[in-house]
Amino acid sequence: MSRREKDNANADQRQATPSRQQRRRFERELRKLLKRDGDYCSICRKPFLHNSNTYCGQTEDGKVASVGECCKAKLAWIDGCGLYLAPGHKYEGFGFGNGTGDLYSSPEEALAARQTFQEIVSARDEIAADMAHKGGFHGVIPYLCVEDSPWKTDDKNWFKNHPDRSHRLRPMFPGEMQLPDLPPGQEWHVIVRQVEPGQRIRLPICHVTDGPALPDIEPMLHALCDLAQRDKVIKVKDVAKLALKYVAERPQ
Repeated sequence: MSRREKDNANADQRQATPSRQQRRRFERELRKLLKRDGDYCSICRKPFLHNSNTYCGQTEDGKVASVGECCKAKLAWIDGCGLYLAPGHKYEGFGFGNGTGDLYSSPEEALAARQTFQEIVSARDEIAADMAHKGGFHGVIPYLCVEDSPWKTDDKNWFKNHPDRSHRLRPMFPGEMQLPDLPPGQEWHVIVRQVEPGQRIRLPICHVTDGPALPDIEPMLHALCDLAQRDKVIKVKDVAKLALKYVAERPQ
């Protein structure tokens, strides 16, 4: 290669590598883009699929873009990779990063970490979907709790001591769920359905403190749990009516 060819190659490399100022602008524009339109590929406008690969970078004309595998080849340079998680899907016990708060040391390390996260998400989605199906929760995405907590321990012990029960109504533990504050006279409770030992689904319920209390009877709480999935306002008479239906359907 002649000296002129080397100089031209070096110039092309400098042009392809963004300057510090360009990177700052890119990061600023990317944050705005993800906040404004982070659910779609910036180029072809296809919605991102849950647990799918994403890439952020810049097109030949200098446009900042967040794309999927569909348009990865259309980026002039790629600054980073990501994993798209659809709204409504939440995961406990892991976060992105190398554990030290620093960036990954190489693209290969980042890609390997993303693959690991994808496998974790797929496994937890499968468990949550199976729980929802077996528990009769249709169209619901359960939040799979994998870490120990006071409410998990309390529910585990309660159902262990009540082997004939599948439902429990109890006050909500502090910090158990991120829910809005309620006005005076109302408080959050939780209806718990045990699908099988070790697998339980919880639903928050707003309870009026001076209203009638539900009897701690399995058919009543079974009915309450079913109604809470579809009705915003639950009337005691509706719970009682459905509970009587469940009692009549029980094998004698």
